[in-house]
Amino acid sequence: KNSPIYNEKMGERAEHLLNALQAREALLEKAVPVLTYASLSLSADGTNPESQGNASRVQAVQAIIQAEIAKTEAELMTLPSAIIEQFQTELPELERYTIYLNDILEAKPYALSAETEEVLAALSPVLGSPYSTYSTSKSADMTFPSFQGANGEEKPLSFARFEDQYELSPNTEERRNAYDAFDKTLKKYENTYAKLYANEVSKQVTLARLRGYDSAEDMLLHSQHVNKTMYHNQLNTIYQELAPHMQRYAKLKKEVLELETFGFSDLKAPLDPEFEPETTYEKAFDTIIEALAPLGEEYTAMLHEAKENRWVDRADNIGKATGAFCSSPYGYHPYILMTWKDTMRGAFILAHELGHAGHFYLANAHQPFNATRPSTYCIEAPSTMNELFLGNHLLQSTDDPRMKRWVILQFIGTYYHNFVTHLLEGEFQRRVYAHAEEGAPLTAMLLRKTKQDVLKGFWEMRLRLMNELDVLG
Repeated sequence: KNSPIYNEKMGERAEHLLNALQAREALLEKAVPVLTYASLSLSADGTNPESQGNASRVQAVQAIIQAEIAKTEAELMTLPSAIIEQFQTELPELERYTIYLNDILEAKPYALSAETEEVLAALSPVLGSPYSTYSTSKSADMTFPSFQGANGEEKPLSFARFEDQYELSPNTEERRNAYDAFDKTLKKYENTYAKLYANEVSKQVTLARLRGYDSAEDMLLHSQHVNKTMYHNQLNTIYQELAPHMQRYAKLKKEVLELETFGFSDLKAPLDPEFEPETTYEKAFDTIIEALAPLGEEYTAMLHEAKENRWVDRADNIGKATGAFCSSPYGYHPYILMTWKDTMRGAFILAHELGHAGHFYLANAHQPFNATRPSTYCIEAPSTMNELFLGNHLLQSTDDPRMKRWVILQFIGTYYHNFVTHLLEGEFQRRVYAHAEEGAPLTAMLLRKTKQDVLKGFWEMRLRLMNELDVLG
């Protein structure tokens, strides 16, 4: 509490402003490894009582830190832009904080009173409870029944096993049985999760209104340096113009696999069911290093360090977070979480997460603390690029037509994930927030209908475009 951040007026001298920004940065640099450790421990096993307790303790401390920083930012917002520019001219060391200061000034028109901002920051654990409750429920409480596999044997089911193994299974019976068991379990939580999501949306709508934004969408996009016109243009382009290509692919897959019906559970079925390249973690990592060699010696050295020093948590255990992600705390190396299954598909997932790792490893090494995080609007570019490097390397390394086709199918899978899954989620969210802004209660029934309308529109758009092509001859 004796830090200059608390007892010097930032607007009086350039040195005072510098002292305050340095104190803030030093505080956050000390907090980051503690926050990251608690978060990653919980991701590794959400059922661990010690990890749950540490996460709760850290949340409380984080709220205190955010409340103190809110005081500093409130004072910063009282400074005229001209004063900040003058101080930066007088004291070159302030150049390090340009991005942070610009963000503060851009948020100034939407700031509430200093006291209100401090209270909101102190309440951050409560305001973040919809997502934390959902995450805890999913990792610690939700259990799935076993299901009947391809040969009639009982198969264990979990979030990770479904996403990383069963929905990719070449056996239709196994794939669909796994999906049915997975879907029925999720349905038991339908109303609870709908309420949690409704609370999150309501929170954002209320905050946007209090801050003076035109909508919650405007508020959420503002911090990403993206306007609504750009966002809606992307959603509309994907939804209206690129959808038919994915639908043609789905139709082709149904014909090739000779399926009488084609459902959601079949979308990730392999087109060549008898061909699934297997590999080990070590071989896959070495292949990735070879594929990414064009990125240079520094990048290659980072990859070797990631492999040798075990940056990747790849075990399949109860309570582990689903999917895959990369956490990159400032001042430390990145940490990757995934579930490894000894398939080349896992190599693409690993390459993807190493793309995030490489991005932030280099950003953390060469940028100041406040300038390492880009807009999430373009956050997937390095990771997707890594997948393309790996795929092209594999194509150039084989003459096997089945292997070449398999790699091309991985590219289509990446397209599906980025331009179908995420964009349909974006379209769903756009409609949900529109309902919320109009005051409609976000019940499970309304959310289900909204999802159905999104998918229905997806298919109707294809029919319209195909009819237009027929008219054109």
